[in-house]
Amino acid sequence: MTLFDLVPIALVDDDEAYAKAQIAKAVAHGFEVTWFKTWAEAKEPIREKRFKALILDARGQVDEHSPTEDIDHLHEARRDLDQWKGANIHIPYVINTGFDEGATKNRRDERRYLKGNEKDLYAELQSLVDRSNEQALRDRYADVFAVLQVPYLDAVADPMFMDALRFVDRGDKSGSDRLFMNPLRQVVEHFFYAAHRHGLLPDVLVKPRVNQRLSALFLRGERVLYPSRSSATVALKCDRPMMPRIVADALDNILRVTSESSHADETAEDSNYSLDNLEALHEHGVTPYLLSTIVFQLMDVLVWFKKFAAKYPDPKANRTWLHEEAVGSDGVPLLDGDTKELGRVVVKKRNDNTYAHAGDAYINKDLIKLHSLVDGDLVSGQVKQVELNGQSKWEFTTITKH
Repeated sequence: MTLFDLVPIALVDDDEAYAKAQIAKAVAHGFEVTWFKTWAEAKEPIREKRFKALILDARGQVDEHSPTEDIDHLHEARRDLDQWKGANIHIPYVINTGFDEGATKNRRDERRYLKGNEKDLYAELQSLVDRSNEQALRDRYADVFAVLQVPYLDAVADPMFMDALRFVDRGDKSGSDRLFMNPLRQVVEHFFYAAHRHGLLPDVLVKPRVNQRLSALFLRGERVLYPSRSSATVALKCDRPMMPRIVADALDNILRVTSESSHADETAEDSNYSLDNLEALHEHGVTPYLLSTIVFQLMDVLVWFKKFAAKYPDPKANRTWLHEEAVGSDGVPLLDGDTKELGRVVVKKRNDNTYAHAGDAYINKDLIKLHSLVDGDLVSGQVKQVELNGQSKWEFTTITKH
């Protein structure tokens, strides 16, 4: 660990010998200690936010004129720290006390540690610093974190995004950024679920699992062949392109960079993706800012979504923009009355619906009743193209229950 990696903290203690010992000891715990003998010396540097946290001696000196050490300096320090919060200056602190210094009453938000038991003290300081840094990031990017919660994305996306953002904010260049790629891709998956709930994506792209590549293409405004170009059965399109091209390009880059194949070690003899391959991890370190790029691009995507949702708040109305068109395997629209065979597909039926789906076709209530179909049944049969609510759909005409 270099000096530049150490977290700067302040120690206010009138015991010079103890302070010098802590300056040396703190390095092993990841901290760089700056010592001040009195609160008067420490006050201005601390207020200028030079330090991430503060260690206060329970009994000390207010200034060089203090006749003896007492708790007055602690009262003054508390008062100043509380006042600074009004100016958005939040300095976390712990109190360090000797065995005979338990005279002052604890505040609920304070932690006290006995001198000689600094291991726990530094662990608590690290926790305080982490929480303080996280809050600073939340304040700085409040518009982004507003999207990482209901009614937009599920709240589980928040910690995954925060972990990556904290890593970027630290300026870590160890190569461990690849460990955050999969969690960020999960955040994107939650974004697609949110877009679907808001009526911006057709069901087939998110149920039962999100197809992230096709969902991104659809939001870009492209005509999407599902399930793939080579075996298309449905063409999906939208009346209007929703996502601006520059935001769509950012989303495309995020998906490309977070793809597992993007981080495979191409110089290795085999192509297995291994997170614990130290050599590959070090080689990956030649792209230390790649994670930063996609974290901030994802911010743009999330902020765009919130603004778009505010402009078009009605999911039901938004779904009227979406259209499905039955196509052949070549992607060409089928003529009315065209038929095809569907083999062994699972019935999906909600109890409150009079119809059901299986594969890419729907089953009318007469066939459901005739075959006593329930959710989870396995069926095959012939389907034909029909017009339903102005859209081309596949409908079962015959069914075999397996």
